[in-house]
Amino acid sequence: MRGAFVIVMLTAAGAVGQSPELPPDRYGVRAEVVLYPQETSRLAVATLAALIERKKFEYLTAQVFDPAVVDARIAQRATAFLPGVEKRLDDLRARQRQRPAGVDPIDRVPDDARRFSEMAQEQANALAFKEVVKDVKSHLGEYPEHLAYFRKLAKDGDFADTGTESVASLKTDLERKLFLKKDGVRWVVEDRQAADAAPKK
Repeated sequence: MRGAFVIVMLTAAGAVGQSPELPPDRYGVRAEVVLYPQETSRLAVATLAALIERKKFEYLTAQVFDPAVVDARIAQRATAFLPGVEKRLDDLRARQRQRPAGVDPIDRVPDDARRFSEMAQEQANALAFKEVVKDVKSHLGEYPEHLAYFRKLAKDGDFADTGTESVASLKTDLERKLFLKKDGVRWVVEDRQAADAAPKK
């Protein structure tokens, strides 16, 4: 497998209100818990492999990787987009003010500073999410050996679960490990390679 095995996960939650039994929507991506189960660490790895095979990198980024790490990466990326988004929205608001009758209320850029800031941040996050998905696709989607490894791990791997954390490995390749953790009602993939290593920032 090329390069370090550690998955460079690259996202801020766009959580919306849902029932407590379901993970929240993130960046417009709804959790499909039946189609892509994550209620055990082994199922989460099987879902990881299935999503790579089906090229569902948006879902993989939003719903399978550690949300804390993903959100931090999105927040970092969004800072570069925010000034441009604010300028674009400000220009749009000026045009809307000139012809207010022709603007659908749902499309109106708010005059209120707080609501304007929230809209700009949401759009910057959406742009950042797309960039992060590209990174994930580049890292995992272009190398068939990743998919082969995750398939074998889901089928034959040993999973050392503590109830809140899990370490998956193969007897034929004990140096390589995949770390997962419990996040609410599901398991998510962490971004670390060693048991004593903190997630990458």
